[in-house]
Amino acid sequence: MTRSALPYRQKTELFLINEEGNIVVEDHSTYLMFPGWGIDEHELEDLQASARRELLEETGLVPIGELEYLWSVARDRFPEWANNEKRKKRYEQFQGEESHIFIGKVKQWEHDKSEDDAREHAQWMTLDACLEKFIQYAAADHPNTKGYREAQLGAIRRLSSSWKSL
Repeated sequence: MTRSALPYRQKTELFLINEEGNIVVEDHSTYLMFPGWGIDEHELEDLQASARRELLEETGLVPIGELEYLWSVARDRFPEWANNEKRKKRYEQFQGEESHIFIGKVKQWEHDKSEDDAREHAQWMTLDACLEKFIQYAAADHPNTKGYREAQLGAIRRLSSSWKSL
């Protein structure tokens, strides 16, 4: 089977802001990561329900109101991406990922993050700092991520312009 015949792995990606105007993000020194999770076939519930459920399970964050669905963007994976066993397996199974991007407002963490928490490295960052780092990191990213990074940048800018009304 050729790579172009492989399916895209479905995932949600959340751009979340708190009432003080800070975004939740993980800074990995070469890229920013936003809360998001793969959607397994048995979880093909409504995307909104999936995003809300995973958000609470994985981070303890609770949305204030509905999460706003923005758009979906697909990106193909490239051989260099498959740099560990988990990624090698995904590279063999999927052509890439289709991310379903949401924005929303959240309350502070409902519980203390622990060592076992999937988002133990998540932090609050100002929107200005997030935007500055995002642009810096994206400039050095792999060409296959260009469309995906533009979609993420659009989500950050959308939050910047409308977070008070969410």
